[in-house]
Amino acid sequence: MIADLKETEYQNTLLLTALLEWLIESGVAQREEILRKVRELDTRVGHGRPKALQSGDHPTA
Repeated sequence: MIADLKETEYQNTLLLTALLEWLIESGVAQREEILRKVRELDTRVGHGRPKALQSGDHPTA
């Protein structure tokens, strides 16, 4: 069961990474726009983390 969750998490991360890279490479979105939206959503959800992503972090660092 846990192994299945880890595999699902890996597959989801892989898909998101591919989509983000494609959006940035094709000029549809800029990395900074995506990071701004991630921070906005993370603040809205309120998981209690001080920062969602640092500037050098994923996506497509």
